[in-house]
Amino acid sequence: MKCIKCNRIKQTSQVGPFPGPLCNSCFVKLIEKRVRKDVRVHKRLKPNSKIRVIDDGSQTAAVTIFLTKRIANEIRSEVIVDFDAECDILVIPWNLDQEVEMQLQKMFAKNPKECKKKEVKLLKTVSKEEILHFAKLKGFEGKKTKSYNKEIAELLLDLEKDHPEIKYSLLKSFEKLGLSL
Repeated sequence: MKCIKCNRIKQTSQVGPFPGPLCNSCFVKLIEKRVRKDVRVHKRLKPNSKIRVIDDGSQTAAVTIFLTKRIANEIRSEVIVDFDAECDILVIPWNLDQEVEMQLQKMFAKNPKECKKKEVKLLKTVSKEEILHFAKLKGFEGKKTKSYNKEIAELLLDLEKDHPEIKYSLLKSFEKLGLSL
C-alpha cells in the first residue's frame, strides 16, 4: 500500500481518522504536528519555563515525555520528570479519549463539579489508539492508559463504529463551548 502523504510504498497502517494509510514516518510526523499546533494555539507551554511531566508508567506518559522534551528544547525550557520538583507548568499524561469521557461525564452528572485544573494535557488531541501505535513505533514501553469512565468509553466505542471522528468532533465542540481548553 502507498502512504497517502508521501506516496511511497512503505509499511503502512490505518490508525486514527485518516482518509487512508500512512507510513510510520508520516504517522509520527502527523501526531507531533497535531500536538504542536494545540500547544501553539492554546499557549500551553511557555518559553524559559520549568516544565514538570508526570510519569505514571503508561504509554501515554512515555509519549507525553518524548513530545514535551522535543517541544521544550525548541522553546528553551527545562523538562523535569519527577513528582516532587518545583515547576512553572505541570504536564499530565492525558489523551483524547480521557478528555472526551471526562467532559461527557460532567455533562451527564446530576451535580457536575467544576474542574479548574492548572495542568497541561499535552496529548488531549491524540486518541488512545494513536498513542499505542506511536509508542510502538518509538519503542516505548509501559502500561496501557485506563479509561476515565468505562461506561462512557464503551458508549464512544459503539458510536465510533458509525462515526470514526466522533471524539475529535466532541472535543472541538467542548472547546467552542469553553468546556475544554
